Amino acid sequence: MANLREETLNTYLATLLDQYDGIRATPEIRDGSEAIDIAVTHSNATAAIPIFIEAKIGDSAANRRKAAQQARSRLSPASQALAWGLCYPTDLRDGSRSAQVTQRALAAAHIAFAPVPLVDATITWREGTVADLANTLLNTDLSQERVADAIEYTVRQVAALLFEAGCASALADALALPKTTKDLRAATLIAALVLSNAALLHHRLRLVDHLRYVLPLKDALKKPPILGQEDKAAKAIRQAWEDILDIDYYPVFAPALAVLNKVLDQAEAQAAVRVIAQNAVVYADELASLRFDHAGPLYHRLLASAKYDGSFYTNNVSALLLARLALSEKAVDWGDASAIAKLKVIDPACGTGTLLMAAMHTMRDRHEQTAAAETDLLHLTLVEDVLYGLDINRHGIQLAACNLTLGNPRVDYSRMNLFTMRHGPQADGVAKAGSVDILATAKDETDLASLTSPLPTAEGLGAEQVELSVGRNGSLAGQFDLVIMNPPFTRNDIRNRQYDSHNRRAVQEREIQIAQFVRIRGDELAFRAIDQTSVRTFFSPLADVLLKSDRAILAEVVPTTALTSASGINERKFLADRFQIDTIITSHDPRRINFSENTSIHESLLLARRPGEERKPTRFISLARMPRDAHEAILLSDLINGGKPLDNWGTEHAWPWPRIREGDWNAAQFYDGALADAIYDLAALAGTWLRPAGELCHIEPEGRRVRDAFLRDQSPTAPWTAPILWDHETSVCVCMDAKADVVGTPKPRKESYARFLTGKASRLLIANRLRTNTVRTAACYAKEPLLGSAWCPVRPIGPNPVLEQALCAWWNSTPGSLTLLHCRAKALDYPRYALNSLRSLLIPDPHHVDVSPLAEAFEQTRSQTLLPWPQMAECPVRAVLDQAAARVLRMNGRIMADWRERIAAEPTVSGGVVGESGRKGGK
Repeated sequence: MANLREETLNTYLATLLDQYDGIRATPEIRDGSEAIDIAVTHSNATAAIPIFIEAKIGDSAANRRKAAQQARSRLSPASQALAWGLCYPTDLRDGSRSAQVTQRALAAAHIAFAPVPLVDATITWREGTVADLANTLLNTDLSQERVADAIEYTVRQVAALLFEAGCASALADALALPKTTKDLRAATLIAALVLSNAALLHHRLRLVDHLRYVLPLKDALKKPPILGQEDKAAKAIRQAWEDILDIDYYPVFAPALAVLNKVLDQAEAQAAVRVIAQNAVVYADELASLRFDHAGPLYHRLLASAKYDGSFYTNNVSALLLARLALSEKAVDWGDASAIAKLKVIDPACGTGTLLMAAMHTMRDRHEQTAAAETDLLHLTLVEDVLYGLDINRHGIQLAACNLTLGNPRVDYSRMNLFTMRHGPQADGVAKAGSVDILATAKDETDLASLTSPLPTAEGLGAEQVELSVGRNGSLAGQFDLVIMNPPFTRNDIRNRQYDSHNRRAVQEREIQIAQFVRIRGDELAFRAIDQTSVRTFFSPLADVLLKSDRAILAEVVPTTALTSASGINERKFLADRFQIDTIITSHDPRRINFSENTSIHESLLLARRPGEERKPTRFISLARMPRDAHEAILLSDLINGGKPLDNWGTEHAWPWPRIREGDWNAAQFYDGALADAIYDLAALAGTWLRPAGELCHIEPEGRRVRDAFLRDQSPTAPWTAPILWDHETSVCVCMDAKADVVGTPKPRKESYARFLTGKASRLLIANRLRTNTVRTAACYAKEPLLGSAWCPVRPIGPNPVLEQALCAWWNSTPGSLTLLHCRAKALDYPRYALNSLRSLLIPDPHHVDVSPLAEAFEQTRSQTLLPWPQMAECPVRAVLDQAAARVLRMNGRIMADWRERIAAEPTVSGGVVGESGRKGGK
């Protein structure tokens, strides 16, 4: 049987795509010696930007790489095109079918496709039908992707030139950065980004009347480079930047000049400046019209700063979604520019200004739509009077200043409200803690200037922060209508590693003092909300202090763990006391679990407002899939704000106010609200038939303690060994019976600690991490006491083998699995359980119920294979365990069968996307 050629499928796909309104697709376009598989243009693009699609037959990892490589080869730094890779399913190769049948099969098939950036970065593949591909192409902001791609490529290219020219150390000095090997690479990247932003703004400043005498960037480039001689363009650019700095724009051009003055005497660096300038001339105007933070993604993707200060970049789509939810159509009279000008919006951890940018453009868009008016003047008002940003990262503040200005370069920088907050050890020997220091000064009208840090001048000397305008030099307490933020959430033992141990401790001691100040002022609820192990928790009391006492809104990105873990209950009670918790949105899209970049944890969006007389239920919205672009973010925000059905976007579940008040926000854990209700019903049995496991059992040590004390390989010279169940491979751990897979050897100088741990070994072990879409056994039982690496020993208080076996059956039954899903931490699809979480799991109390049915079910099924959680609905072993659990809880077995089906269908368990939305029909 003959196989279809790839060219034939490309022709069929182009024909199908061409049937969609606004799309023009042509197959096999010649480009030099090779043909481009498919070329696409569409009417939604802001410019005539072609998309080159390169396809392969067979959706394998190797073919995806080949398609991406071939697509990238179609691009160049000067390219005005975008590239996509695509993989057809193998069964479409069948050449025995007619052309009509093959086209129908292609239209219905699931193909893999992905945009391919010019730079060699991570590629996110999607799977869907031709209709999904067409819809994605139509709703992708092609100009934004092309411009961002071009700027990133140029910044990387220039950073490499600067590094190869040996400028890294000097640039680290100019930017006040550390000088480790990794940080020297970062210095060149930051320097290139600082130069790029200055060049972009320089080109835009030609539009400002009182800067007409400044040499335009385009004119500076007219001075041609002469081989072996100094590049006069670079010198001309420096003079122009000095002229600009004499007038204004300090946050952008002062650091850029500091960089420029360090490298201008080197030919390679002069060439780098020319490359930066050429790129800015091409893209500055288009970038300004696109309304997105181009610097944030690049800054956080390339640099290691997130590991120092705990900051993570909120991606542009998520930022737009959060801003539109917070600034709804009913928030203010958007047709009244004077009413908008009275608003005050702050991000106390603003980074590069992504959320402030999203808020600004949301307000501009709403005014345009309501008043049908131009918004250039409003832009000035928003940047100079409405928006405030605080951050400890000086370079982030500089980039934020440029981001907010590109749309209207007439902004008066002396009126901007962007402040670098003092952080770490200070010259007077007192440590500062950034924005959270406001908590220690909120009631005494301390001048904000005392908390802000000066920016370096071009000569490296201290200078005043952007000038505080009249009336803005007092406390920020109670001044704001909206706090919008994504606070840092890295643990304290990881954060602040740019400092030595002494100074790191000084910062932590300052944070302890701040918490005590909160307590001394009499706000016990706020004090209890603060968890000293995470600076993120300081930002909830900070938001309360910053916001007005009425009609104010809090909008933030939070780790989902903060909404569900036992450790976060005091913060939740504090927020419920000070706010009406309106809406909580959680991603249950297995492909995108977070709203930030560079993080693997599950995140949620929290929308709250100052409470009225009546407390209402909270809307828990679980997303089946995340919005992929600005168009989808707008669609989704309008549905949520309008209270309309979410359709394939996800589910909505109302959670009663009394539960919110008590800190029970567990509905965020589940896509299916019925499972959240089930957990609530089980929790109602606590104190009677059920009890927290920690009250009946010793649960320790956690896996990392075992890894600290033991080597997994047996040493012939070891004085003694210990059996350990190290791994949790689902191909091996298929039943409740278990045996050691490692004979552990005590590490050198850890023998005493290792011996201590062996005294805590047990025959019953519970998983302390698992993958929800593959796990079979959540607990296991061995013939001999074991320690665990991915497992944690469980020993009843007082020997009780029957209870051990009953608990093994319980944690593998549906209600036991449900309690494990309820206590998930970090990521919903790959939870890791702290000891306190495991100890909080509800288990049958043998003092009040007979657990023998569970022990008998264990004996009956202990060696039988359990199906993975996504198949638990048809698992015969779980059916037996559930019958026993139903007897113990005196519950109808049909209820547990229903729970089984619902758990298996959870997106974070099944690993599948529930539905797609936004598909367009053909002509």
